[in-house]
Amino acid sequence: MVRVTRVLFVEVPILGALLLAAIGFAVALVLRYELVEPVSIGILCDEAANAPLWCGPRRGLIVSAQSMPGRVLMPALACLLWLVRSEVTARRLGFLVLFLAGFGLVFYNTGLAVVALVIGSLRLIRLEKAPRQA
Repeated sequence: MVRVTRVLFVEVPILGALLLAAIGFAVALVLRYELVEPVSIGILCDEAANAPLWCGPRRGLIVSAQSMPGRVLMPALACLLWLVRSEVTARRLGFLVLFLAGFGLVFYNTGLAVVALVIGSLRLIRLEKAPRQA
């Protein structure tokens, strides 16, 4: 039996997973516009002598979002998702991929995040439609 939710006459089998992507989007939106983008916070963190302790994680977040390994993480996990044989592990990895893809839509990785969102969604839909094995 496939768990299906009806939204505007359309069957959406992975509505919960897409909600998780929306949560990732919202978390990234708050982090970006409340912690990364404000000029006053950037000036405060650039002062080496008086920088608060949270400037290190802020800088790490910015560097990981803009560096190549950070940008390739989401599509790589999405492709790895197709290689995982265990249904439970594939579902958990799919949820992580959709959360990171929603996060990446805000944090400078739009193109690769969309690729990961599509690949992850397709894999989760395929898992939902697959016949259950006893």
